[in-house]
Amino acid sequence: MVSQGLLQAPVFSLYLKRNISLEAADGRESHLTLGGANPDFFTGDFIFADLTVPDKWQFKIDRIQVLNGSDTLLESECQVEVQFNSALIGGPYLEVDVLNTKLGATRITMSGPYQMYTFECSEVDNLPDVEFVINGKTLSLSNIDYVVKEEEEEEEEDDDDDDDDDDCDSEGY
Repeated sequence: MVSQGLLQAPVFSLYLKRNISLEAADGRESHLTLGGANPDFFTGDFIFADLTVPDKWQFKIDRIQVLNGSDTLLESECQVEVQFNSALIGGPYLEVDVLNTKLGATRITMSGPYQMYTFECSEVDNLPDVEFVINGKTLSLSNIDYVVKEEEEEEEEDDDDDDDDDDCDSEGY
């Protein structure tokens, strides 16, 4: 498409609906734009990064910091990979483990190369912002950006205890 001159620029942008199992409040579905970006789907400026492994959408990240003070979790650069078929945030095992431990998450033992972390639902609203610095530009994520709350289905209708605890697992990746 680029060589045929069908695109305004050799770029694309992707908007992913936050929760595919729910109808978006604004009626938006996930959206792909070829040759540019649709301003209806973003605010702010873009952060560009050269791919270090193009067939994997892998690029360098300068550092990760948690904003509960001036804590920098990752002093040196590392490689990260974007996967468009996933809503999870992943990275190098050691750095991801340090980040989740610093945030107060508990690691869930899983088979395979991936790990998952959970937070106490009562603590999610108190989690700090996490900043990813890419090419000297900062991408700030609040707790609603990096935690997925999953409601637990009620096991029985006669579960009438009056505690006000949330029935959910909050997962951070």
